[in-house]
Amino acid sequence: MRREFALIIAFSYAFAAAAAPQRADQPIAVRIDATQVGAPISPYVYGQFLEHIGPIVNHGLWSEMIDDRKFFGPILDHEPPPETDPRRAFRGRTQSWMRIGSAEQTLLDEEKPYVGEHALLLRPNGQPVGVWQGDVTLSKGKQYDGHIVIAAAPDAQLTVSLVWGDGAKDRQSVSLSQFKSGYTEYPLHFSAPITTTKARFEITANGRDEVRVGVLSLMPADNVEGFRAEVIHALKELNSGVYRFPGGNFVSAHEWRDAIAPPMRWALSPTGRRSQRVNTLRPHAGQRRDEASRGARQSLAERRSSPQDGPCSGARATEHLRLRTRPRGLGLASEGA
Repeated sequence: MRREFALIIAFSYAFAAAAAPQRADQPIAVRIDATQVGAPISPYVYGQFLEHIGPIVNHGLWSEMIDDRKFFGPILDHEPPPETDPRRAFRGRTQSWMRIGSAEQTLLDEEKPYVGEHALLLRPNGQPVGVWQGDVTLSKGKQYDGHIVIAAAPDAQLTVSLVWGDGAKDRQSVSLSQFKSGYTEYPLHFSAPITTTKARFEITANGRDEVRVGVLSLMPADNVEGFRAEVIHALKELNSGVYRFPGGNFVSAHEWRDAIAPPMRWALSPTGRRSQRVNTLRPHAGQRRDEASRGARQSLAERRSSPQDGPCSGARATEHLRLRTRPRGLGLASEGA
């Protein structure tokens, strides 16, 4: 503190000496009134920058436990081998959906997608069919909440399970039925009895009625608006006014229109199955401010504009105005998540 005070005096002296004409015999006086207090500086003026390096944000800060939750990628019959290139392995592995049943019974359907180009279509025909995803991390005693969006006949049967072993009792299941023909959201709740990094998430259909799954999500119940609670706690201890992320190409490709619809309807990213977010964290206020809209987990949608219909063209500007002024609560036929 004394050092800073001395520097202020020195700079003030130098400034006064340089600003005013002076004679060799003219004394220079400097007066400092420490009782005068200026306006307080906001703690949000200074902060830190967080880049999307490897899995830092998508698997470290964000709470989502399911990859490809909108069925952007293909359904596989076998797990791919581990990544051998350390540079690619550092980015973190995005889990794919593994098929239960035949390709004719478990497939991606383009006829009635919920968002993007595909929905998961299950045709049980009297035998269980579905998909699963591995490497789900669980902590003993922790609660996990989520949702799943389904369209099916009223008598269709669907089971969503969290599995941590091969035994019949090594799982928790949520049985769903009495569906509607239109896509409807259903809640999911689980409690982990063990700690593991090798659990799996299963979706299986039984009976004979088709089931379409549009999107699903699973997060720890203690998440902070989608962010991991323990990470938010650690960031607060760093005492930074603000954490800004992402930067570089992610910000350059930010498209505010992709965040207008409800989060489950936001556009898919062709470069990554997890949503990419443009956010500002304010840990001191316990709030998050999104640059597109509050609560937005921004996706980077695939750009299909031509040179005649580019980002700044009249056609795109007209479309922007139409989206901004449409009646509240109405969705868009091509909305994504």
